[in-house]
Amino acid sequence: MSLGVTVADFVEGCRAREGRLPFEIGAFIALETTEALIAQGPALVTARDVRIAPDGSIAVYAAPRSAAGRDAARSVVDVLALLLVASGTGVPPVLLSLVEHGPHGGQWDLASLRDELEASLVPLNRSAARRVLSRLLKETRTHGSARPVPTARAVDADLDALLEG
Repeated sequence: MSLGVTVADFVEGCRAREGRLPFEIGAFIALETTEALIAQGPALVTARDVRIAPDGSIAVYAAPRSAAGRDAARSVVDVLALLLVASGTGVPPVLLSLVEHGPHGGQWDLASLRDELEASLVPLNRSAARRVLSRLLKETRTHGSARPVPTARAVDADLDALLEG
């Protein structure tokens, strides 16, 4: 069983193929990471601790209950920032504000962060998001191979399905 690809390697793969990472996918990865930390217990995470499985699911490999919720939330926002940089232009102000200032009202906790991330993705179709993420992961893995890399248009069609719910 594969542990998947780290978010750091995924972002590097996106850069290597000169593709952009849709900001919705970056926010989805951050949301799934936040939810995993809520379920497992707060921990500091980096882009090396968050892994993407071939099916697009997210797993966190960090010691549960090893950090305060505030610090855990800040570490997820750091991962989100890396993902949004890979998105390039067009990131909505709500996500930029989240990275720059944290959750509204200054509530640096995992529940507040989850709520803000989820609100930025409404309507959220988790199955479609995982399919898009799985497809992007395959694209980054095949970079440099003989197989053609699907166009941004194909990924955008999947994103449309994700946003339509």
